Amino acid sequence: APTKDITVVVVDKRAKPGGHWNDAYPFVRLHQPAATYGVNSRPLGQGGADLASKSQILAYYELVMSDLLATGRVSYYPLSEYLGEGRFVSLLDTELNYEVKAKKKTVDATCLNTDVPSTRPPQYGVGEGVNLIPINGLANINKPWQRYVVIGAGKTGLDALLF
Repeated sequence: APTKDITVVVVDKRAKPGGHWNDAYPFVRLHQPAATYGVNSRPLGQGGADLASKSQILAYYELVMSDLLATGRVSYYPLSEYLGEGRFVSLLDTELNYEVKAKKKTVDATCLNTDVPSTRPPQYGVGEGVNLIPINGLANINKPWQRYVVIGAGKTGLDALLF
């Protein structure tokens, strides 16, 4: 049974809901059916085998957050950083500090941080004169090269090849 007295504080380093999807390359799509992704209270995409796009996913999470805020039981602090022990600070104004006391538990999801390559330098050496473009930059190329080398063999590498 739903518990009406539970309140939740969401602290988010990003400016809007969507987690790592905010940092993902513009042509990314889910690698699993949209019907099996997201939250139970709101369907994502067209259902079935639909592989939702980045834009659809970000819009979805904004709607999810709006739904949660409308309950009056969720507070959302974007552009803030969790410091531990119930403390967090605004990333826009470091004088703006907050502290909350957990009634039941604290869920620290920072340990689940997804590392998106476009948010950090490469973890390997790049030779002088080499044009290295993270996958996020592929959509902004305005002149082609004669050859391309894709580093990586996972979903992101395959997405780069398909793009």
